[in-house]
Amino acid sequence: MAEDILLALAEWSIRAAVLAGAAGALLWAARIKDAQIKLTAWTIVLVAILLMPLAAPLTPRLSIAVPTFFSHTRQASNEPSRPLHLPVIARGTGNPQKAFTPHASDLAAGVWILIALALLLRLAVGLRLGVRLVRRSRPVENQARESEIVRVPVTVGILRPTIILPVDWRDWPQRKLDAVLAHERSHVTRRDPLRLLAASIYRSLAWFHPLAWWLRAELADLAEQASDDSALAAGEDRIQYAEALLSFIERTPSRVQWEGVPEGVPMANRQTRMRRIERVLDQNRALSRPANYRTVAALVLAALPVVYITTAAQPVRAQARAQVQSVPAAFCGGDPSYANWLNDDVEYIITEQERQAFVRLHDTAECSQFVEQFWQRRDPTPGGQTNAFKEEHYRRIAFANGRFASNVAGSKTDRGRIYITYGPPDEIESHPAGERTGSGGTYPFEQWRYNHNVSLGDDIVLEFVDNEGDQNYHLTLMGGPSDLESLRGNGEGRPVVYGPIGGLYIEVNHNGTVFITTPVRGASSEVSCRIVNQFGAVVQSFKDTARSGMYGKWIVTPLPAGQYVLHLDADHTPRSVTFEVK
Repeated sequence: MAEDILLALAEWSIRAAVLAGAAGALLWAARIKDAQIKLTAWTIVLVAILLMPLAAPLTPRLSIAVPTFFSHTRQASNEPSRPLHLPVIARGTGNPQKAFTPHASDLAAGVWILIALALLLRLAVGLRLGVRLVRRSRPVENQARESEIVRVPVTVGILRPTIILPVDWRDWPQRKLDAVLAHERSHVTRRDPLRLLAASIYRSLAWFHPLAWWLRAELADLAEQASDDSALAAGEDRIQYAEALLSFIERTPSRVQWEGVPEGVPMANRQTRMRRIERVLDQNRALSRPANYRTVAALVLAALPVVYITTAAQPVRAQARAQVQSVPAAFCGGDPSYANWLNDDVEYIITEQERQAFVRLHDTAECSQFVEQFWQRRDPTPGGQTNAFKEEHYRRIAFANGRFASNVAGSKTDRGRIYITYGPPDEIESHPAGERTGSGGTYPFEQWRYNHNVSLGDDIVLEFVDNEGDQNYHLTLMGGPSDLESLRGNGEGRPVVYGPIGGLYIEVNHNGTVFITTPVRGASSEVSCRIVNQFGAVVQSFKDTARSGMYGKWIVTPLPAGQYVLHLDADHTPRSVTFEVK
């Protein structure tokens, strides 16, 4: 869970950085200096960043092609695979089982949550204090209010922004008062408090990301620049307006007698005082104008392609069936037998959640306990002297290594994978002389038929072809007996595998039919699935019940060429994989 949180935050941060970088580059290339336009542009970026986590699952995926197959070879071995014998830890004696051992990812996720909650709490307190400030202020002329608490003019309030003046406003010259009101009214018109609240929420959630802090400060600075221009456009004298700003700046550092109105927009800010005064006094600078609907629409249309690309970009990679997934060096004390058990013995039946939990273990005793419990969870007769599931699994591995070995171990071939995962077929039709003829020639092939399989279903035929002459038969076709001829192409196409073996993965036939496989916790697990195309439309959906620890589903309706995302929920755990039909 902690790793999922950290990965989601990392992905969000990367996408946000790419989007902000693209927006900054476009503004720089277009030589945009108008404060109103820049404020609108960065507000669009902020909204897009905040909506990314919600929009990403609903956005049609934009696949980035990467190599589809990676080679991995092993030395052939005719020796049957033997179970990994590990010491069993007696419960209640010796080394007690640790209920929970925090890891770096758990600590990092905990730190993120604590700091984010603290910043959100501070923000909530600020909102509450802002409401109290408005309630305790008194209404005055010009639709403003006054309060003894504030030291400089400030606009507070999210839904109904309110201008609050210090109590000495009656002593100001009329031109100074008019300039202040013009400045603050522009904040109200643009709803700058709401804009800065959204930026503060992003900063609280992504406090670790420099972009979040920069974006909040940049929006506040641009809001002040735009309001300065609004005051000058109302006819205020630049020198007198600069003097007014300077007088307010001298009253800070704090704009109120207590700190913490993060959604408030003050007229003066010490951090940008010199830059603002120089900007106000610049006679050669053109004043920015309020952004009209056409300008906003043009900016939104210009931003949509960039927002879509950064939100929807998703690498699409077909993974090799026999690829051994790497494990940390300190995994299980560095004992290689556990890595072999993970990548050889249970490669096809261990769930992704179990794999992630196992590779995080560093102590050999914990690893031994994990292996013991792994088999106990799959024991059809708990408490018995033997585990029928475990014995059958190792029998299948031994048979596959003895029967299907070629230039790789038999358990690493397509036939070995199918045999180990789904058990022996009811019928095998073997043609070693290659009676099967395709446009590329005659190849040795086998057809396996499962009349009734709890994972595959009824009347499923799989065809394996040795089209390279190395005795390594590759799975080329999947389907029902009547569909075999329509599925068959030129004898050279292979289903392309997307997703990790041992997790949710999908095999795509050359004709667009697909076969879905994922481990589940056991029989009677509820499974729901939907396939979404690149435009966000659901093209396939169904609900089912798993009948064994390995769930399989053949989608007989061919999918048109394009990019798709498979969303599957089993054991109340959502899973997804992106794939492509060519």
